[in-house]
Amino acid sequence: MMPKIASTILDAIGNTPMVRINRITRGVEHIEPALVESLLLTHPAVAQAVVVPVPHEKLGHEAKTFVTVRDDADITETELLDWLNRELPLGQCPGLLEIRDSLPMTNM
Repeated sequence: MMPKIASTILDAIGNTPMVRINRITRGVEHIEPALVESLLLTHPAVAQAVVVPVPHEKLGHEAKTFVTVRDDADITETELLDWLNRELPLGQCPGLLEIRDSLPMTNM
């Protein structure tokens, strides 16, 4: 079986395991991680993507996206967030995005 991004992922890519969820409630908005992830994977610069909830003082949660980019890609976090804002329905864009060298993987 090919490795894939874990269905149980690390809390904000930290140390605490966190169960994968289908919807992130940010205030009155509902973000679907699968929608954001599948769209990101259509971008030519993106190799992998995962969206997780992170605590937010006023909204309860915020959606944070972690991506890895292809070796030949030259794109910034701001450019990817701007692209997502244009492509996603209103209220579906994560508020945070971080480009990482790798993401936690599993053979599950």
